[in-house]
Amino acid sequence: MIKHEFIALKRDQIPYEITFELTRHHECVVLPDEIILHNMNDFSLGFTSHWNTQDNKNEGLNYYGITIINNEELDQFIEALRKHKRWKSVKELIRFCESAKANSLDVIHFGI
Repeated sequence: MIKHEFIALKRDQIPYEITFELTRHHECVVLPDEIILHNMNDFSLGFTSHWNTQDNKNEGLNYYGITIINNEELDQFIEALRKHKRWKSVKELIRFCESAKANSLDVIHFGI
């Protein structure tokens, strides 16, 4: 299964060069690629993000790379997710992001 993975970290714990190795050491939520692929408009627009590093401000998920969603922008991302809450994995990601928001964590997305 092609998948997208999400972890949450305190901002000062996010390394400048983020690697997929982080998914092995932190709680990880998985979203099947088909959900993102078939709903690309909702996941590529509508919320501020940073692609690959904090220095590269952008919008939406970096489908093929790494996306940092700062705590301050999580509400926008959660709203995008709520449009697709019929899937169990999306509901799990919503809960994960709400917990990250409450605990002042940023969310990191690892694309395909």
